Amino acid sequence: MLRPFVSIFLTARPHIDYRDIVRDLKEVYPITISANDSDIRTYLTARIGDSQRLKALLTTDPSLEGDIVVAVCQKAQGMYV
Repeated sequence: MLRPFVSIFLTARPHIDYRDIVRDLKEVYPITISANDSDIRTYLTARIGDSQRLKALLTTDPSLEGDIVVAVCQKAQGMYV
């Protein structure tokens, strides 16, 4: 006879305290995942390259891409969706 078996995958932002939600579970394996600036930079560069509107803006001010990437990386603080 098989035992009942359920797996739960729970995600939360760093500022959310999830411990009350999982306190009755027998086995909890927390994993902290965060993006690094390289991940964010790669994503933004690809998205900017895909946007006709942003590419048009960059023709008038090429430094704008770097400004966008730096500003978003600073604000992201390791969070990336």
